[in-house]
Amino acid sequence: MARKLPAGRPQSPLHRHWTRRAAIADPPLRRSRRLVLRFRLRRRLRLVPWRIPSPDKSSCGVRSCNPRQGGYGRSHKVRGRMPGSGSPGLWEALRGLWDIRMTGGIRRVWLLSWLLLGSEAAGETPVQQRSDPRREEHWEAVACFGTAVWQGRHGRLMTAARFLEESLRREPQAAAVRRELARIYEELEQLPAAIRQLQTVRKTRRDDRLAAEHLCRLLRELGLTDEVADLAREALKGEVPPPDWAAAIRLARYWAETAPTAAEKEPAWRRVLHWTVEKRNEGVQAAVWTPRRADLEAAQAWEALSRVLLEQDRLAEAEQARLAAERLYRRGEEEQGWLRLYALRAELAARQKQWAVAVQEQRRYLEAAQPDEVQPYRRYVQWMQQAGRSAAEVTAELQRLYEQSRESPAVGGVLAVEWGRHSATRQRAEQLAERLLQRGVDKIVLQELLRGWIEQGRGLDVLRWLERTVAPGRNAPEPPSGTAPQRAHLTLERAHLFLRALLAEPNLAEQWLRQVQGAVPSAEAAFFLGHLAEQLGQWALADHFYRQSAERIPAAQRDAVLLRRVEVLRRLQRWEEVAEVCQRRVQDGPAAGRHVFLWHQALALAHRGQHQTAEALAQKAREATPAAEQVAASLQQARLWAAMGQAEAALELLDCLLKESLTGAERQAVHAARAQLLQQQGKRSAARLAWQAVLRQDPDHAAACRELALLLAEEEEGDLAQAEQLARHARYAAAWQRRLLQQPQPLDALTTAVLGRVLFRQKRLDAARQLLETAAALPEAKRDRRIWLWLADVYESVGESAKAAAARQRSQTLPPPP
Repeated sequence: MARKLPAGRPQSPLHRHWTRRAAIADPPLRRSRRLVLRFRLRRRLRLVPWRIPSPDKSSCGVRSCNPRQGGYGRSHKVRGRMPGSGSPGLWEALRGLWDIRMTGGIRRVWLLSWLLLGSEAAGETPVQQRSDPRREEHWEAVACFGTAVWQGRHGRLMTAARFLEESLRREPQAAAVRRELARIYEELEQLPAAIRQLQTVRKTRRDDRLAAEHLCRLLRELGLTDEVADLAREALKGEVPPPDWAAAIRLARYWAETAPTAAEKEPAWRRVLHWTVEKRNEGVQAAVWTPRRADLEAAQAWEALSRVLLEQDRLAEAEQARLAAERLYRRGEEEQGWLRLYALRAELAARQKQWAVAVQEQRRYLEAAQPDEVQPYRRYVQWMQQAGRSAAEVTAELQRLYEQSRESPAVGGVLAVEWGRHSATRQRAEQLAERLLQRGVDKIVLQELLRGWIEQGRGLDVLRWLERTVAPGRNAPEPPSGTAPQRAHLTLERAHLFLRALLAEPNLAEQWLRQVQGAVPSAEAAFFLGHLAEQLGQWALADHFYRQSAERIPAAQRDAVLLRRVEVLRRLQRWEEVAEVCQRRVQDGPAAGRHVFLWHQALALAHRGQHQTAEALAQKAREATPAAEQVAASLQQARLWAAMGQAEAALELLDCLLKESLTGAERQAVHAARAQLLQQQGKRSAARLAWQAVLRQDPDHAAACRELALLLAEEEEGDLAQAEQLARHARYAAAWQRRLLQQPQPLDALTTAVLGRVLFRQKRLDAARQLLETAAALPEAKRDRRIWLWLADVYESVGESAKAAAARQRSQTLPPPP
């Protein structure tokens, strides 16, 4: 019998659906489902801790966490009936992994997650079978079990996505289904697909603020802050009903946090105060929030509004907003909130040039709050200098704060920089910086250290840091017993952190490259410097460092360096050097990978006009290419013929490839190569059809969306609305790809410029100018001269001929795209 709700409590359609399902299913399985849902609810309400108790204890209604004792609480009776638990091999593997000596509570959390999530197929065994798991290393066992948990969750999410997609085919206008599907796509790390679903909801229901809030969050994660502000502002237009107030407050926060100017931030915070102050009692009665939550939201809004008013030099209004925030923080006993107001009071005093008051209030904030950010300590140093404190007094105060904060990396980085400014304390600065680097710091602290050292002209010291960072085992806080994969992973993380800290300030990175240009770095450091120069568009410096790395790096890693150098030389159109590098590698290098350099050498000779020699090398390359890479060899042959002026032969080859049996990725690559070739030949209609074929296979293909949008925008009667939609989605897909590759800069210069070009064709000059100027400011703008030509067209349209001429002159100094 289905469980009945108490009298007077309405039964929702979802409850009736599950009670009907439960009446058919067996009672033990029904009880296990209720236990799972109850556990998830209690965990969300923080009634159940994240660390599950040990097997010999019971807490929060959990009877036992040991699978040998039968499971968890009352659900041990239905262990064999849970989804995916009917396979004996799976259960034995779980029992074996349980016996591995794992520390802490992570083993119980993962085991509980796996039993709750289950597996889609009864006979599926996502855990790799091993004869004796105890012999494996601890980290390998943890990684294997975590992978098994994710595989089980991934399968269930994919099944849910298929069911929801089938539901959408029957009812395309179901907004709730699309929102749920977007959430599942986000879990699967398919952010462009999630954005597509949310945008579809926004087209049909402009007042759906839940979809707008989810879309703003995804765009913010991708780094597209300009679109977040516009979307949030548009979603908050009109009257907002009480059920949407919570989502509206989050939208207003997104609007305020991503708005470029203080004047645009102010109305967003005013909207938050309207709901949390003026409509506070109505929200409490409608169960939108509790009184304490409303007061906290209002206090945070008053605090943020005070900072916005301070930026606009409206000091009296800023002080009133700060006092309102302080009253609410003290009434709610929010200690961290009113501690932050000390810093706000210090900023108000500094704006009035009351340096002594600013130093006093900032000291109170730093001593009480001990923030982990660098900026408060840096601001404190500037105010002490404005107050007339000497360098010795400043460093003594920082040293006192450093000891009081138990050697916080934030204050330690500022102290090291201040010590490094004077020759008497420079040795202490180097020792402190070395100790901080060995312990491990985040990007902001490392950026502070790099900025201080490079501005002081100590680029060689930074180079020594880099050499210890990228050399495995030299700067090793990991235990001596760490395995090679652990050390390699840690080294990669350090190098990536170093790269992100430098690329956060491109001018500083270029200054450092000029300081170390004449040095002789290690092979690994030279490769890092070459990659940094390539990211900044400094092609000559990139070639210089790549050449140094290739001369000294071990033979097993030399091919990767040579390929990067070949790519840089292609950018510079130095085809003779490309052919020379490839020929030397073919003659002196191993047989493995030789065909790759043969193709590059043939392409370089084709650009130099030596077609017969290029054809002979291409024949050798095809013979040396493995059977599994024949499709890639055919694509290289097509590019070679296109470089030799035989475009028709290249198109025929690609058409023949499409008739063969190819995988999805290979067919997509052939379509993309065919579309690029048609576009280069000026056959716009055929190129548009080819790009559409790519999008039918992968709707999130960034290059296809970008090029198709550009083709539509450049046509006389092109569909500019569709072009804008494609350009924006290309921007989302490119940002998602850069996030997967862990690129330091989330914005892609070319896709941003293409969107600006589309808006220019729509006569939306202000938005087009903003996007093109943003793209031109990125380091990748040095890779494509079209960005500067499009920016020149915008300048000419608004009557700024001098800037247009400068942009066109800048485009002539850049090499054409390869």
